[in-house]
Amino acid sequence: MSDPELEGMGTTLLVARNIGEDRLQISSVGDSRAYLCSDKPSNVNSNGALSLLTQDQTWVAEVGARLGLSDDALKKHPCGTC
Repeated sequence: MSDPELEGMGTTLLVARNIGEDRLQISSVGDSRAYLCSDKPSNVNSNGALSLLTQDQTWVAEVGARLGLSDDALKKHPCGTC
């Protein structure tokens, strides 16, 4: 059974599980990002702040990684939402 009002809608899921001291297991489906928010320095961010833990799974991000393009170059890419 389908609802025409829901046509084109999607869903995302992000789960983080503590698996030990200073360790998280992250699983995601969809386009949600996972960030670490901390006021203490860590192996993710030496300054303590908001740090991106996951990588975008888009065409632009994949090609950019393969070509060694910077995040700034990817933001200016004409297909930035692909």
